[in-house]
Amino acid sequence: MEVVLLDVRSGIVPFTVVSSNEFSARKELGDTNFNETIKKAEIAAVAESLKDSATQLTSFLSSIGTLEQEL
Repeated sequence: MEVVLLDVRSGIVPFTVVSSNEFSARKELGDTNFNETIKKAEIAAVAESLKDSATQLTSFLSSIGTLEQEL
C-alpha cells in the first residue's frame, strides 16, 4: 500500500510512505470456504498497513509547522 500526501495548491508531494504486511490464513470452523479465510486474512493485513501508514503520516504532519506558527 502506498500513501501520498499531495499539496493541491502547488502540486508538490511532501510525503509518501509504502507499507506492506504479510498474511497467513488458517481455515476456521465458521468459514464457509477457504476463499473466505484468505479474504479475512487479506483484510487484516490491509488494515495493519493502513494503521502503519496513518501513524507515519500523523508523525510527519506533527513535525511540520503551520502558517499560524510561522507568523
